Amino acid sequence: VYLAAIADYVDDDITPLFAAFLDFCYLVQQSDIDENMLLLISEAFDHFQHYHQIFVTTGVRDDFNLPHQHTMIHYIQHIIEFGVPNGLCSSIMESCHITAVKKPWCHSNRYKVLSQMLLTNQRLDKLNALCSDLVQHGIISPTHALLPDPFEVGDEDSGAIDDEHILAQVYRAQKRGMIVYILV
Repeated sequence: VYLAAIADYVDDDITPLFAAFLDFCYLVQQSDIDENMLLLISEAFDHFQHYHQIFVTTGVRDDFNLPHQHTMIHYIQHIIEFGVPNGLCSSIMESCHITAVKKPWCHSNRYKVLSQMLLTNQRLDKLNALCSDLVQHGIISPTHALLPDPFEVGDEDSGAIDDEHILAQVYRAQKRGMIVYILV
């Protein structure tokens, strides 16, 4: 659908670039990847590598050093070593990277940074473990709402809410044109 929509509006080398990129994305999201699928992923990546230089040659970019596209290089080896990603996306990894690396680096004094970052992460892990333990023993209240029981059957969208941890309640419009009120 996407390729047909852009085919007449972009350069002739852009369409196969996006075709290769979409092929790669669809292939790595499969739940079951065998050796033949790894070959198809490798071919899609090779086609992407061949055509992505169009952005440099047309002057759109000076280089093609983009972190999300760089991770494509490692997909095949990681699938071989760790199994299929099953929908794990690079934004999740980037979020973890920000929490585990960037924030501790910003809080360091830039002298022996690695040891400071590791110590910061270790201390944060211990604080999280302490909070979990205190919540479990009822000493403090949880800061996040508890996850609903996935096996509970019932109509959760109707009736009064009896929970002391609810800080707000939203009433949705029942008819078209009805104003929605949010109570805090």
